[in-house]
Amino acid sequence: MNDFDSKTMQIVIDYIYTGEFPKEKYLDISLLIAADFLCEEELRRACEAFLETIIDLDNIVEILTTSFTYNAPNLRKSAMAFVCENMKAVKDLPEWKNLHVDHPKILSEIMEVAFD
Repeated sequence: MNDFDSKTMQIVIDYIYTGEFPKEKYLDISLLIAADFLCEEELRRACEAFLETIIDLDNIVEILTTSFTYNAPNLRKSAMAFVCENMKAVKDLPEWKNLHVDHPKILSEIMEVAFD
């Protein structure tokens, strides 16, 4: 539990006790990771759905790797579609250039989707 900051843990605790979803501004990657770790499926899905709506060039690599690392199949699908639609811009991102070393499976799956 040391991997989560106090703000994230407070949001998770509030959700567990109240059943109310946090405001959208708190539905971020760290909350998705905490919800996945704690098996809070509804909270994880809410984070995943929100993150799908904010995918852009500034966060695509982080969202893509998170979607593969944690249980986020819908987010993965949306992130992969974004990459395929914006490949020229994505391939020039500094974070993208290291992806083949750190996450070769991701590139493999993207190639499958791109050539299907």
